[in-house]
Amino acid sequence: MIDLRIICDEDADFANAIEPSEQGGGKIAAAIVSFLTKHEFRSGRAELIVR
Repeated sequence: MIDLRIICDEDADFANAIEPSEQGGGKIAAAIVSFLTKHEFRSGRAELIVR
């Protein structure tokens, strides 16, 4: 789970009240890529990642 309230923390991250802007979408995509490249899936355990 990615908490979008933490990722999209600027007004410019939103196109309207519920949709991310291009900037917000980029932040969301970067968070997903970061998770997929850094998480050790073979460990078989849940992990909380904070920034």
